[in-house]
Amino acid sequence: MNGSVPAQPPEALLGVAADHATRAVPIAGPAESVAKVRGALAGRAFESANDVAVLDGAALAGVVPVERLLAADGDMQIADVMDSAPPVVAPGDDQEVVAWRMIERGQSSIAVVDGAGRFAGLIPPNRMLAVLLAEHHEDLARV
Repeated sequence: MNGSVPAQPPEALLGVAADHATRAVPIAGPAESVAKVRGALAGRAFESANDVAVLDGAALAGVVPVERLLAADGDMQIADVMDSAPPVVAPGDDQEVVAWRMIERGQSSIAVVDGAGRFAGLIPPNRMLAVLLAEHHEDLARV
């Protein structure tokens, strides 16, 4: 290594929340049982499976961390174990602000919701880590 700041990875060059969101995450309805949702996870591939997005139609109703899903009684409904007021960001929110909000709240992912309350996706932690690293490199380059 020659001491220079490495080039930013292409995914870190994107600037807003919507650029980092994915809908390839587990999705459930509030009335579904915990057991049904756990069973639906098996044998499927997701871009990120840290959290289950709970949707009521197209609207985000809440988020369930997988750890909580695994620990819950199978007879419970998802509505009983979800965080019904998870932190959300707008599609146009700056990526650096989104990354810091996610870290401050201790979230494993953060939901992107449009102005009408429609779910646009979850931002997984690996994408926000790339953002923080790129922003750090940018700050070092300025110094």
